[in-house]
Amino acid sequence: MLYISEEIWKSLWGEGLLISADWPTFEKRDYQKSQQDINFVTEMIGTLRSLRAELSIATTHLLEVGMNRISQEMLSVVTTNAPMIQRLGRVKIVPAVQEEKAVEVVVGREPILVDVADALMQRLRKNVLKKSWLESRKSLKK
Repeated sequence: MLYISEEIWKSLWGEGLLISADWPTFEKRDYQKSQQDINFVTEMIGTLRSLRAELSIATTHLLEVGMNRISQEMLSVVTTNAPMIQRLGRVKIVPAVQEEKAVEVVVGREPILVDVADALMQRLRKNVLKKSWLESRKSLKK
C-alpha cells in the first residue's frame, strides 16, 4: 500500500500518481458585484436597526419595509436576501407601503420606505395607558 494520500488520489481520479500530478491552476475571479450586494444588505440592516433605535420602537414590533421607490437592480438584491434582511432587521418586506405612514431612509443611493406609524401609535398608546395607570394608582393611595 502506498501513502494514504496516493490511495485517496487513485480512488477519486484513478489516473497517475499524486506525486507526479500537475499543480492545480489558480483561476482569479472577480466578486466585486457580490461584495457590493452584501455591503448594500449589511447597510440596509444597520439602517433599519438605527431607525428602530432612534424612534424607540420595540424589536417585538415587525416593521413593514416598502420597495416603492427602489431600483430594479437593488430590488433583485433585496428579494434574493429577503430572509436574512427580515430576520436580522426584524422587518417584513412588502412591495409597497402607504407613503403617508412611512419614513424614508436612504441606503446607498436607494430610497426605502419604512412604515412606522402603527409602531409609533402602539408606543404612544402604551405610554398613555401607563401614565393613566400611575395617576389612578396615586389617587387610590390618597
